[in-house]
Order: sequence, then structure tokens, then C-alpha cells
Amino acid sequence: MKRFSLLLLLCLAFRVTAQNSVNSPVSNQFFTEVLKNYSINPVSMAEVPLKDFTASTLYYNFEEGRLKQGGEPTAIHDFGLKTEGIFRKENGVLFFGDLLVKKTYYRDLAWNLSYMMPEKGIMPDPHYFGVSKPGNWSNQHYELSGGIVVPIKDRWNFALATSYRLFNKYRVDLDPRPKLTYNNLKIGANIGYDFTVNHSLNIGYAYHYEDIANAISYSNKYYNVPVNYDIYVKWIAGYGSLINAFNNSIKRKNNAHHLSMGYTFQRGNDRLLVTANLERKEQLTYRENLDTTEDIESSYFGTYKPLEFNLRIMGLKNLGKGNHIKGEYMYTNRGGDNFLFSKSGKTYSATLTEHKLSFSQIQQDTNSLTDHEFGMELSYWETSQRDALAVTRSNLKNIEVELYGQKVIYKNQKIRIRPHFKTCLMFNFEENLENENSQYLENIDEYDYMGFSLRNYYNQVITPDHQLFSTSRLKIEAGSYIDFIGNENIRTLFNLKVGYFSAIEDVNYFGSSNRISTSLSLILNY
Repeated sequence: MKRFSLLLLLCLAFRVTAQNSVNSPVSNQFFTEVLKNYSINPVSMAEVPLKDFTASTLYYNFEEGRLKQGGEPTAIHDFGLKTEGIFRKENGVLFFGDLLVKKTYYRDLAWNLSYMMPEKGIMPDPHYFGVSKPGNWSNQHYELSGGIVVPIKDRWNFALATSYRLFNKYRVDLDPRPKLTYNNLKIGANIGYDFTVNHSLNIGYAYHYEDIANAISYSNKYYNVPVNYDIYVKWIAGYGSLINAFNNSIKRKNNAHHLSMGYTFQRGNDRLLVTANLERKEQLTYRENLDTTEDIESSYFGTYKPLEFNLRIMGLKNLGKGNHIKGEYMYTNRGGDNFLFSKSGKTYSATLTEHKLSFSQIQQDTNSLTDHEFGMELSYWETSQRDALAVTRSNLKNIEVELYGQKVIYKNQKIRIRPHFKTCLMFNFEENLENENSQYLENIDEYDYMGFSLRNYYNQVITPDHQLFSTSRLKIEAGSYIDFIGNENIRTLFNLKVGYFSAIEDVNYFGSSNRISTSLSLILNY
């Protein structure tokens, strides 16, 4: 536990102190996004327009329904405790950090014995075990992050930041029974220079290291034969590429180099924040769970090398008396190539491009209590996947329009009630799916068990995922905050939220076209 002690103190030792800015990110989307944008390049936190705060949240989330990707659970139970905050000392030194401990249960997760969930149909790592028979999982997560910003002389700021993530995932009731252990450590530094009173630049570097072990066991090892193809573990190595597993215990070593640049402008009530980030990853998968630290190429199964670029531009204006408006543009471009050593070449590639444009407004009082906020967001994203082995190609282009808001409808000296809502309309305007294996999958030989598995993968993952993102969808969330007001430094908030996700068009998606969710949280802000 000694390695956690510094970060734990960093996350829990905040105290609220008076600042020139009284803005707070607790229980609103407006300043939560402001805090996220400033913390991307940690040295920018020296200029974050927020009061010091600490917020601890005890929460429970639940979602269930068949309207999902094939590699996602039918139902998810998620509960945990999160603490976050920032604290400034009189000499200008700033501390920030957060702590998250949570427990998650999956029900009926099929085809995905990996450490990550898919995003818009694309797996962050195409090397993972998979079986078609769904099972239940029990997972535990721990996340710690923190940083410090130190002023140097009159115009320089220096920041150090680190984060650590650990989780274990277990499939608990049906064969096969995977056990995953994931460790992620990130260490970074930024330096900023105020070259005038209003303008500053910063640059930074961070290094990520991930260590993942994935072991598969059976309660009855005699069932682990190809004829039981629904529980016989396969390697999924791309968009439709299945390979018989050569080992039931493997190891991954992933690393990433992260470069960042930023520019900030502030004059009076106006602020502009520009951040650009480039990250290069190498995700190496071994044929077995090696104890050695040496990289022996003969033990490699494959490597995936994603490259991601992010650009964020945020403008923030204080209109006075707690009234703020914000405009933001975000651009993301991510692509990766998969190399299989047994094939001596590139077998799979994926790209994701996304543009987001948003505008929002918030009204807070002198005690940082939100009176109302509203916002809108327009996003466009497109994905492309190519698999040379499976001869499968996919393209998707989607637009999403989101509106959200909240407003106080009742208040007195002890309590405030703030209903909130969010609605998002998603629709596709271009899609294409090509499968040159279709004739083979329609005429599988009696003992071709790999063929049966491959057909199930197309019918249960590739085709439904493509159908999900090529149809119009509507997501609605509604709920209410209840603020219990104590003294000026301590507030208790209760939040209840329910959500409904549905396909607008008729879809043949596992016999259902909707998904429901609910969320409960208790927040202590002090």
C-alpha cells in the first residue's frame, strides 16, 4: 500500500478555501467539462477558473436491454465511491486528484473475454479470447490519479501528474472461466510559460505502461474440445478473423508515448483554451503468460499500433453574477494496424474520425449552487474497418444531436430541487458492410466447427453491431438533483436518473430494440 499513499493523501486531503472564482463543477455538466479540458494538460490547472472543492460520490448504476453491441453485456450493475478535488496553497502551488473504487457485475456477456469494451463497433485491442456462450462476470476496479502544479519564478509553471488503474475481471458461473488482471501506470510532466499577461503556452510528455494477464480455466476440462464450439475458446484477431487458441494463459505488455501542447488566453471575463495531444501506442500480445521481462520475438502473437490525435478548442466567457457561456470544438482521429507474426504481415486496420461542436450556458449563485444550465452538442463520426484474413470491410457515418439542461423549480433555506434532462438523437446517413465469406458461411461442412463459430460471430457480433449503428436511435435521460444545504462549506446532494435507449426504425436485433438504465448517487461537497 505504500505505493498508493501519496496519491491517496492527494485525493483526500483537500480543504475548501475562498478564491476569486466561485465556479464549481459539482452536479453540473458545464464546469465538469471545463475541469476536464484544463486537466488534459495538467500545467493548465494553474489557471482553471474553479473554486477549491472536494466532492465524494457514492453511486449505483444499472442498465439492461438487448439494444447493445455483441461484445457488451446484456445487463450491467455498477456501484462505487469516487472522490475528487482541487486545492491551492497561498504560495500558488495547486494540488488536484481523484480516487475511484467500484464493483461491477456483467450479465450475459458473450464473445468478449477481453479487458476492454468495444467503442462504436471497434475494439481498442483486436487480440482477445472469445466464446459465443454468454456468462456472468464479477469485476473490481481501483483508480488513483493526482498531480501538482508549482509556479517557478514569475512566468513559469511546472506540473507533475500520475495515475494508476488496477482491475480484476472474473467470469464466475459458466465454462470457460477467464481471469483478467490489468495494471496501468501513467507518469507525465508539463511546463508552461506566460509570455505576456494574457497569453501562455505549455508543452508536456507522458508515458503509459500497461501489464495485462489473461488466464482461462474450465471446471470440466474435458468439455474444452472443438465440438463444443460455443465454449471452445477462440482468438479473435480482427473484424471476423478467428483462430484456435494456442494457449489458455497469455500476457500483454502495452506502452504509449503521449505528447501535448497547449495555449491559453485570458483577459477580463474571457478565456480561450487550446490543447493538442498526440498518442502513439504499441499493444504487444504474447503466446503465453511469460514471467521473463525479455522480449523474445518467437513468443509474440501479434501487435496492434494505434495512433490518436486530439484537438480541443474551448472559449469561456463570464457574463457576470455567476452567468457563463461556453463554446467548444473537438476533433479526434484514431487509427491502428494489426500485425500477426504467424502471417508475417498486416491483417486488420481500423480508423475513427470524430468532430464535435457544442454550446452551453450556466447560472450559479455566490455559493456555487447551480440555478440552471442548458447545452447542445452536434457531433459527426465515421468508422472504417478492414480485415484481410476474413475479407470483411465496414464503413459507417453517423450524426448525433444532443440537448441537455437543468433548472431549480423549488428552493428554500434548506433544500433545492433541480430536475434535469438529456436527449440525444442519432442517425446514420452512410453505411456499407462487405463480407466475402457469405457463401462459405451458408455451406458449412458437418465437422467444420471453426466454420460454425465464424458464422455465429457474424450473426451475433458483426451484423448486429453494423445494424445498430446504421439505424436511427433515440436516447432520453431524466432525473432530479435534491440539494440539502448545511453550512456554506458543506452540501449534500441526492441524484436520481432514469434513461431509455431505443431504435426508432424497425430492427431485428436479438428480438428487442431498447435498453433502459437507472442511476442513484449521493454526493458530499465540502
